[in-house]
Amino acid sequence: MTPPVFRLVLLMLALVVTILFGLFAAGLAGLLARRTGASHASALLRAGAAFAATITLAVAVLSLAVAAL
Repeated sequence: MTPPVFRLVLLMLALVVTILFGLFAAGLAGLLARRTGASHASALLRAGAAFAATITLAVAVLSLAVAAL
């Protein structure tokens, strides 16, 4: 049985890593959109969509992991 504080620390660490990965994916999506000739608004929209998709998938996986703990 893991102590609740240890679980909380692991969850917070996982959330921070997830947000950093989402920001990285969004930045790359925006960069690739700009390199293909998209406008600034379109590149920002693609970056936002990539960030939202990454965070949605990560929250689903994290909620499954929390339910398993």
